[in-house]
Amino acid sequence: MSATSSLTHTSKDTSPTTSIKTPSTTQNPTSLPLTHPNTTVTTTTKVTSTTPTPSTQCSYTVTPIKFGLQIDITGSTNGTYSIDITEEGQREIRSSVVYFANQTSHGLKHLKPCTEYEHNVAFNESDGRETPCQKTEKKTRTNAMSKGDIQVNNCRPGYVCYQSDWDISFSLSSSNHVSSERCTSDDKTLCIKLGNNDYCSDLTTTFTSGSCSLNLTTSITVDYINPSDIFQPVPTKLPAQIEPEFPINCRNLSIDYTCLDELNEPKNLTDLEPFTDYICTGQIKNNNVNTNKATTVRFRVDCDLTINTKNRQTNTSIELSWDTTSQNCPDVPELKNLNYTCSCTDSNQKGPITADKHPSGGTCHFTGLQPFTSYTCKVQPTYNNKDVSEPKEVAVKTEPGTDATSIIRYLVSFVFMATSVAVMVYISKFYGKNKQSKDDVNEDVMLETLTIYENPQASENENSP
Repeated sequence: MSATSSLTHTSKDTSPTTSIKTPSTTQNPTSLPLTHPNTTVTTTTKVTSTTPTPSTQCSYTVTPIKFGLQIDITGSTNGTYSIDITEEGQREIRSSVVYFANQTSHGLKHLKPCTEYEHNVAFNESDGRETPCQKTEKKTRTNAMSKGDIQVNNCRPGYVCYQSDWDISFSLSSSNHVSSERCTSDDKTLCIKLGNNDYCSDLTTTFTSGSCSLNLTTSITVDYINPSDIFQPVPTKLPAQIEPEFPINCRNLSIDYTCLDELNEPKNLTDLEPFTDYICTGQIKNNNVNTNKATTVRFRVDCDLTINTKNRQTNTSIELSWDTTSQNCPDVPELKNLNYTCSCTDSNQKGPITADKHPSGGTCHFTGLQPFTSYTCKVQPTYNNKDVSEPKEVAVKTEPGTDATSIIRYLVSFVFMATSVAVMVYISKFYGKNKQSKDDVNEDVMLETLTIYENPQASENENSP
């Protein structure tokens, strides 16, 4: 503590009012200053104490309140206090620093009900030291929880959630035996995932803390349903139908669907076309009354087209006809945007020959073709001028024909074949005849030799002059 002392000296001149001049003199630091008549001089000296500041005396009491404990500071001055509480048997310490000025109470909330807490309060001195405050007891037990302390909400679709200013992260169990999860948007809220059997029924949840427990039964209405949890089989045939599978206990639910095509044109479910992408939005109804729930289905129906072909051909033309059937699109003849393109390519790969047009009955005519030529003909289904499904291919060969060009080509082929046969026959006979000729030559030599020996006269006659 600091103290202040004062030393005062006063000089008063009682002589007649005259001016007195005093020679200038040098004063030492300890001499009093010279004064003129009617002048007062005051000298003040400040003395600083070196005694340590005594610790602040403080005390506090703890009272259970709703959702926690209340700290009341008594017999202390304004300042900053550190408050520490620890759940009995736990090591985690919850600390807070509170500045008390005009108020002397501070509430600690979001504690566990029916739980004993150890607590300590200390005054923070100006020099950084903490002075523990006196207390009447070391532990205080929180109150029990009541049903009104918990609010039920649907923080997350498909979940039932419980919010409270109590710490309810302790033992929590439900009749569907699903563990709780913390709500992502509120750390004071715990949620339980709902199963298919929980909707349109009652769910009982038990909260247990210490020696206290509380049962809370909640009616799980349609409002808790997560639309994405409703199974909606994607249509695979036409006319399209979507038959959603609702929770087993919800017997009065239905869905009305409205669809948009690739051009965002609205379509009824019964008017959908094949080979088209659709987005259908379903309005969920309960007893034919709209709810605030909707669902979405994306799908496309591709018809399994089966093309059965028949063909007739002449030497210069091919007529290709077909009929189309489908298992998942039985009304194929009524699909006005279903069309076909036809083409034929010859064996020499001279490029496709496309029919100018074909009737809706499923027939293509190809003319100006080469006689006696193999072609690969193809029927390609289209829908809205886009190729769909796999094409049907068939191999067709034109007739030989009777025109001059065909005859010449036929004769050339015949002559070539005949020549080949003749050459082969000649070669075969040549080898056979050559062998026989050699045998005949040997016989002639032997005969001539015999003749010489049997006709010596003739030989002499030939040699005589």
